[in-house]
Amino acid sequence: MQPHKRRLRAGLLLVVLPVLVVLPVAAAPQQNVFEQYQAWCQGAASVSHERRIIGCSALIQALKNNPRNRAIAHFLRGAAYYDHSDYDQAIADFDEAIRINPKYAEAFDSRASAWRGKGDLDRALADYDEAVKLSPEDADMLNNRGNAYNEKGDPDRAIADFDRALKIDPKSAGAYYNRGISYNNKGDNAKAIADYDQAIKLEPKDPTIYNNRGKALSDSNQSDRALADYDEAIKLEPKFALAYFNRGSEYRDRKELDRAIADFDVAIRLDPNYAPAYGNRARAWQDKGDLDRAMADFNASLRLNPRGYRDFNGRGFLHYTRGNLDRAIADFDAAVRIDPGYSLGFSNRCLVRTVKGQLKEAMADCNESVRLRADSALALDRRGFAHFKLGEIAAAIADYTGALAIDERHATAFYGRGLALSQKGDSAAAARDRDAARALDPKVEEEFARRGVK
Repeated sequence: MQPHKRRLRAGLLLVVLPVLVVLPVAAAPQQNVFEQYQAWCQGAASVSHERRIIGCSALIQALKNNPRNRAIAHFLRGAAYYDHSDYDQAIADFDEAIRINPKYAEAFDSRASAWRGKGDLDRALADYDEAVKLSPEDADMLNNRGNAYNEKGDPDRAIADFDRALKIDPKSAGAYYNRGISYNNKGDNAKAIADYDQAIKLEPKDPTIYNNRGKALSDSNQSDRALADYDEAIKLEPKFALAYFNRGSEYRDRKELDRAIADFDVAIRLDPNYAPAYGNRARAWQDKGDLDRAMADFNASLRLNPRGYRDFNGRGFLHYTRGNLDRAIADFDAAVRIDPGYSLGFSNRCLVRTVKGQLKEAMADCNESVRLRADSALALDRRGFAHFKLGEIAAAIADYTGALAIDERHATAFYGRGLALSQKGDSAAAARDRDAARALDPKVEEEFARRGVK
């Protein structure tokens, strides 16, 4: 089971605002007050959230007869609320800025980002469209809309926006980085790596780019280069929990379990609410045979994220290995209820239902798993086992052979096909398959004993 590697998203790129026009005032002391409010409202890094709100609110009250500047003050207060993750208040201020100035592109752009923060991507995209229509040569706005398309699961439209942004600003590291994410989402790791390379040339000290290139390299089976990038990301930002998580996941793939656990430990220490880190540490403990620690970590992950379908699946498989079949099915039920497109959850539930003798229900699960992932060797392998238990030997052999065509090192498919060939009376071919299975996995017979087959 591959670890879930969370992919880092690019942050909001807020457009720099025009400076507020200085107000004509009669007395110097009053002017000093207005200048103070203006400085607070415009929000330098040293200005607190509370002072930003106070400054902008004071300006809004004072600017009743100056709509242009009042719109800017509402915009700036909205930006302050946005930075504080108060998206509803931010939207209210951006609404007012747009009401006063319907051609305020930056307000549409920032309201879109607030909708995005609330998870309402349809409203976000509608506002980004308006922002881009009003300011078609603004690379930052195109970047922001591209990020929303990425989150919407539409990488092709995202790439089109990042292409436009790069034509406007060929030195935009953010656009290369974000387009790299899009290509990564499409499974085009070579193009993703090329874009991350360009982003690193432009921003060689940005740890997030190294982290994402590491992910693309990992997906391309370039493990050593992936580890080098994760190392660089951590050197640049020693408190980068995601980079520790990804490096730990890479170590687990390499069977370097102690190193994997050490990295997951650091990720959890840096972010105690990091549910996927608990989940992947659970998998590493399970790989080491420490099932109690594995169960404790899966439980911790699911307390933090009750919709973590991958960790419901992981805990379900752990219940299966411990012989708790009903608990296993309950967890697989939860996994596919949360994500009805999760092929592995159906595949695992198929296996456990087959072991329990619920063969009709098992076959329905296996068929759904194969429908969702026709290229999955595991899905075909599990369906092969269900066919075998049903006595459908030819169908079992066909599925096992299909699984091996996808993954020639799939030990349980070799062993299962060997059992089916033995039932068919082809003892020589059966022996060859079982020997191949044992060579790939010396414990393969233990797995079939768990399934009640010897």
